Amino acid sequence: MDWIIATAKGGLTVYAIIVAYTAAFTVLELLVPAEKHQGWRRRFFNLHYLLYYQMILAFVMPALVALIVGRLMQVYPQAFGLIDGSKWHVALFVVVYFLAYDFFYYWFHRWQHTWPLLWRQHMLHHSETALNASTAARHHWLEEPLRVLPMTLPLAILFPGEPIVAGLGGLAIGAWVFFIHANVRLHLGPLTPVIVGPQTHRIHHSDQPQHTDKNFGAFFPIWDIVFGTYYAPQKDEFPTTGLHDGRRVDSVIEALLMPFGYRAGKRA
Repeated sequence: MDWIIATAKGGLTVYAIIVAYTAAFTVLELLVPAEKHQGWRRRFFNLHYLLYYQMILAFVMPALVALIVGRLMQVYPQAFGLIDGSKWHVALFVVVYFLAYDFFYYWFHRWQHTWPLLWRQHMLHHSETALNASTAARHHWLEEPLRVLPMTLPLAILFPGEPIVAGLGGLAIGAWVFFIHANVRLHLGPLTPVIVGPQTHRIHHSDQPQHTDKNFGAFFPIWDIVFGTYYAPQKDEFPTTGLHDGRRVDSVIEALLMPFGYRAGKRA
């Protein structure tokens, strides 16, 4: 019973952090919105759904990571933490870590758009018609478990897993993810092909055909540029967002069961 309470508390703590991220970036969205008059309904829905999403992950993810990554580290400890960054300048280590993170994220994200089974769970994220900071939390609960093999495992093989590194890295990744989803009219000028910002990622969420399957990276556009999926947004290019077929998801049950063919009011 104690571990159930502790796990639930951990899930609620992460939920509170995500709500705080959303609130902080919402202030910025109100000041310089890319899309005006979005309203609050979409944000409230995303945060409502997030409560269920987060509690599921609180129980599933630690067990899954321990089962796969933790067990492999016990059996083959020499195969993990191959990059010793202890003698590196901290700035260099951070850049290398996030380049590696983005490399694995790029391919997993690209597979989500090209493999039908992965797209069925990722399409919930892209069904957002009013892209805003809370959209960063609008993922199907299967997405994080599916990342363990293509992302968590190779990163653990490359980098040492000290708690301080994992904790600070998680906070930084979390903040950045909310930033790039923010409904903010921000063009990064000459930095646009160097750093992913809200405009570049908005292109990825666009419902316009010319933007389909572009800009998969989360931190750096370099992997999109190298692998031919980069789209450079024009200065005033802030497209509308959502699925090409116009499907909307306004039910928590539909969001939770979407990959299994469930649609509110009927079965797909």
